[in-house]
Amino acid sequence: MKIKFFLLGAVTSFLAVFVLVMCNNKNNEPTFGESYKEKLIDKNLMAQLDANYAEKNYQIINKTRPEGSPDSKEYWYSIEELEGYIAFVKKEAANKDYKIVGMKIKMGQYPEKEPFDPRLNPKYLGYQAVYLVPTGLPSKATHEKSAAVKDSLDRGREIDGIAGMDLSWTNPPY
Repeated sequence: MKIKFFLLGAVTSFLAVFVLVMCNNKNNEPTFGESYKEKLIDKNLMAQLDANYAEKNYQIINKTRPEGSPDSKEYWYSIEELEGYIAFVKKEAANKDYKIVGMKIKMGQYPEKEPFDPRLNPKYLGYQAVYLVPTGLPSKATHEKSAAVKDSLDRGREIDGIAGMDLSWTNPPY
């Protein structure tokens, strides 16, 4: 009997702490939608996507590159950089009377020779790159259009005057 009361007390205490933490979290942290959950992919699909890219596009790209110098295929930004950039973009967009609705991840390639942005690691010259570009809608935009146009509007358009973000960690080179 003592064990049942102990377990009941432990569970009740845990739930009380959990509720307090969650309530406190909601007051101090931004809330986000959950639409991302529909886009989560598992390890098997990630491996398939990687293998398809390596077998097709990556082979074609590397045919024109110097021997032993495969092009980049991974890019990394810290969470802090991404969160900071998103906060910056939202503020800049609001100043331009836009609402940010998304982010394009665009492909590019660094020039093969300098000069280039001095922040760029010189060993990245000639490699593929990705960069981020915010998309948004004018704050007063209406969506009374056909389904195809509406879908395009929902993604927004690139906003003139808001800087993109690049200079990620690029791999390769190693």
